[in-house]
Amino acid sequence: MGFPFFFLSVTEFAVQVPKDNKCPLLAIDCCTDWSTLSSGLDCKQLLEAVKEKFSGNGMRFELSNDPGRYLCAYSYYISLRHNRHRSLFVHVPEFDEYCTKEFIANIIKQIIHKSMLQVLALREKRSTNSDDKEQQQQPKQAASGQ
Repeated sequence: MGFPFFFLSVTEFAVQVPKDNKCPLLAIDCCTDWSTLSSGLDCKQLLEAVKEKFSGNGMRFELSNDPGRYLCAYSYYISLRHNRHRSLFVHVPEFDEYCTKEFIANIIKQIIHKSMLQVLALREKRSTNSDDKEQQQQPKQAASGQ
């Protein structure tokens, strides 16, 4: 799947693509699917939320799989290795009379807000699954006399 992230505008580095569109893990064959990091966030859901709130402003929103090969891609890669469920990459366009700092700041705030809701939902799901496993183990332990 590669690197899902929001693409708000074409950047000068958009033509630079990682080899085979994958960023390999250390000492792992880059051609296998499991050796590629990707965001654990639901980027399609985030994209739809941004489009819903900010459509009609002349800004194009789309998912992309190309963070480039420079510092942006490296920082995203390091973030994904640290915690893929809390990592997201957003290309920010150059500012102009239509694409103002305030407009982009509002978009970024929306992305962060929706991302945090996903992170909290994942945390709740993991907590619930952990509680369920604990409850399932208690009857087994009681039946075995432990």
